Amino acid sequence: MIDTAKAGRINYLAFLGLFRMLEEGGSSEAHAHQANRAVIEHICSTIWANEVLLSKAFRLFDPQQLGLLSPADFKGGLASLNDALKQDEESPITPQQLDELVNALPLDAKGKINYKDFMQSFEVVDVSQEV
Repeated sequence: MIDTAKAGRINYLAFLGLFRMLEEGGSSEAHAHQANRAVIEHICSTIWANEVLLSKAFRLFDPQQLGLLSPADFKGGLASLNDALKQDEESPITPQQLDELVNALPLDAKGKINYKDFMQSFEVVDVSQEV
């Protein structure tokens, strides 16, 4: 359930999600929620850890450097990241997860995704210093 790429291995964050799931016990609905959370954490950690590579891929799809991409080009940038990270036929983010991520993002009035805003959402912010 956690090994969404069916590669026979999981990353550290996915392992932690599974460990918490087993530790907490509970219903199958709770397990499904934890599994979904682990998948989301996996996607976020993959994007965060590869922010420079993904930003470069997005810029390739945005020759005018407007910071906006069509959903298809945005997905193309994510697919480029997957291609660059592939190891032994494994994609860090599955095609279904790519579709769901792209479909969940807000579009502007022209049907474009602001990829600069998207990438800024992965910046680490120290909220303990905020007053």
